[in-house]
Amino acid sequence: MGKISVGIIGLGGRGELHLAACREVDTIRVAAVCEVRGERLAAVADRYGVQDRYEECAVLLQREDIALVIVATRESDRFVPALWALRAGKHLLMDLPVATNPFAADALRRAAIAAGKHLFVGAYHRQEERYADVYAAIRDGHIGQLTGITLRYDRAACEKSYDRALSLFERYARELDLMLWYAGCRAVRLKAYADPAATNNRQDGEMRAPVNLDAPHIAKVTLRFASGASGLLIDRGESSCAADEAAEVIVSGTEGTVRAGFQPAMQQSEAAFSALREELDRVSRSLLRGDAPDYAPWRHTVHAAELIDGIVRSAAFGYLINY
Repeated sequence: MGKISVGIIGLGGRGELHLAACREVDTIRVAAVCEVRGERLAAVADRYGVQDRYEECAVLLQREDIALVIVATRESDRFVPALWALRAGKHLLMDLPVATNPFAADALRRAAIAAGKHLFVGAYHRQEERYADVYAAIRDGHIGQLTGITLRYDRAACEKSYDRALSLFERYARELDLMLWYAGCRAVRLKAYADPAATNNRQDGEMRAPVNLDAPHIAKVTLRFASGASGLLIDRGESSCAADEAAEVIVSGTEGTVRAGFQPAMQQSEAAFSALREELDRVSRSLLRGDAPDYAPWRHTVHAAELIDGIVRSAAFGYLINY
């Protein structure tokens, strides 16, 4: 079937994971990698035997042989290299969140249309068996009409995994994507509740823009979807869980309930890597066949960014947000 030539920008933990997964996909050839930290670039490129390496993404993007660019930088640093990649005539693959505000996410969509290139969202968690089984139960009508989605999230696990200043864009993008995927439609109403133990400066919060904000700690978020189904996102914030647990999903319908439970860290890591490998295989084969991607995940990620922005305002000021 041939191979698609790939360039990877960003070789932190996420970028190295993409590189490792790419090497296990028959339809991908990693042509070059880019990382601004020279020592990290040399270490990772040597480890995986990548000869062509750059410290400036603009140089990598000049390569005419590269058809697909994976942007795996930190969330707050993704927009510029992603925009440059599209303008350089490359197809683009990004993990969630693709941007830290809905306007940037939509700007990438418009840039892709202008360049005639494809956008792929790395929503590889959808490939994980436990989450895919829940979707299959909804799709096949095993639980009847969908009535509610509850997602219990462990803040402590996220803090352990990111090890840096957090924002809700970093923390809730995947969780909201799951809820939108299961609901199959947009949210029309949202109310967020801040953790009463966390300090909340209303005046300071109102002056913040959706980009680079220090979001308040959230206790829970309630949603209403266009279908009439309800949503509940609960941030457990239990430090005793450390990184052993990530997220639990409970989906209810008129004829039953289905659940994807918490998963031990080691098992979760293995499942995530396998799902990423399957997603990369799907994306590369789609490009080689000349197929257009399914843009539903991109619409979801733009809407998820809108919801996260709404969560911040709702929690800080008590707003009920309507969409």
